[in-house]
Amino acid sequence: MAEPSRNPSGGPGAGANLTSLFSGEDPLSGAFAVFLTYRSDVLRAGQVAGLRTRRANTLPAIAFAAAGVALEATPCWSTASTCAYKGQWNGRTVVLQATRDPIGTSDWAGFDKRVREEFTGAIEPERSGQLLAQFREWMALGNDPVRERAYLEAIASLEGKVAAGYPKVVPELCGGKVLAWEWVEGEPVSRLLAQGSKQAAGQLAELVLEQILTLNVIDAELDLDQIVSAGGRLVVRRANRLVAVPAPQVRTAMRYVAAVLSGNSPVAARALLKLAWGRDAAGQLESKLVDELAHLTPELKGRYRFPPSAAVFESNWRALARLNGSAPLFLDSMHRNLIAVGYWNSEILPGTDAIADSQPAVLGRLARQRLGNLFDRQTIGEWVGGSGLLVFETFRQMSRFADEFRENELAVGVDARGGEEDPAGGNQVVRQWILAVVLFVVFAVAVRWAAMAPAPWAAACAGIAIAAAGGLFWSVARSSG
Repeated sequence: MAEPSRNPSGGPGAGANLTSLFSGEDPLSGAFAVFLTYRSDVLRAGQVAGLRTRRANTLPAIAFAAAGVALEATPCWSTASTCAYKGQWNGRTVVLQATRDPIGTSDWAGFDKRVREEFTGAIEPERSGQLLAQFREWMALGNDPVRERAYLEAIASLEGKVAAGYPKVVPELCGGKVLAWEWVEGEPVSRLLAQGSKQAAGQLAELVLEQILTLNVIDAELDLDQIVSAGGRLVVRRANRLVAVPAPQVRTAMRYVAAVLSGNSPVAARALLKLAWGRDAAGQLESKLVDELAHLTPELKGRYRFPPSAAVFESNWRALARLNGSAPLFLDSMHRNLIAVGYWNSEILPGTDAIADSQPAVLGRLARQRLGNLFDRQTIGEWVGGSGLLVFETFRQMSRFADEFRENELAVGVDARGGEEDPAGGNQVVRQWILAVVLFVVFAVAVRWAAMAPAPWAAACAGIAIAAAGGLFWSVARSSG
């Protein structure tokens, strides 16, 4: 990989005239303001704070109808990408969202010219081009109802296994550019935060971390007006800009978050470079990233008391931006959301670290989900179909489960010392997981023979299976405690 050029401008976003850039009433100006909110890789602290109350321009509503649905006259939202109305259908309150046509070429050309002119002298032209390309990608996320529906249906399979709620698609009303889901009444989180709700601030931190670690998606917009508190939990009303963490990068993303929270800077730096530009970059650019971090000027935030983890995420992000490589959208969006948590945290829960505090709950649910998958009735039924595949699949599933815990530091939580890894402790964890694999094999084989063997052997096999299951839970609890 070629080394990214160095930014000589004295820091990303220095001197950008955002007032004139966002003064237009066109859809792109308002959307760009939302896109840049909390982007401390591009903006200074004062500019980030100034954009926090900026909302996307409300555009003329789209008129459309759906058979059998009585839609309200006023839209729930009307943005540059979508327009949505609430309505009644079969005694249920639903929301129907129509996707707008993409922005025209001429509109994009004029906007690109404005952005490049306004950022002149603030960041290099190459960086402006990267930012605009990423903004186009961000806008395109909101113009694909098929993609949005696929994400929502995938998340629906985890209902009850994650803390936050997400839109539940109503297939009978979907088609073409229209997507429908059930409407949830609740208090907008933006209003709760303005009222100083500590519960809402903590739940938002958990939602952001849960998306990264459990769902492996990032909400690239994270609109607080469309996240509500209902029934004691947060529910996302609109999630049309979800971007996935690429499958090969899921473990690296989890390792990066765990390394930051544990204070393991070398591991965090390597993981960050892998997420941005791949494995080769980690070897070539690690020393340069460390050098950037060492010479980074701290961002003064006035009255804000940033939690330690958010401050580290922000420093890493700013240092990465100074290398001027084009980072993927999911990585910038992930940092954006973590920085947003830092602002909410510093205002409502000063002196605490909501990201670190929410980690145990998120990891606990993740562990239960992973372990629950191993005991799924359908999965076990498939395994007991053949003796040969049983052992192979058992080892494969348990090995993957143990590998995720070991590689992402889930088994030992957070190493508060932030120092070198403890070889003895690592070996102990490995031994615990080897024991867990053996116990699971015994359990699975015993279950199979209990269903096939005649009495009294069936009862004996059942007893062995129960004992193995108890030992397995003990082993997992010991290694993860």
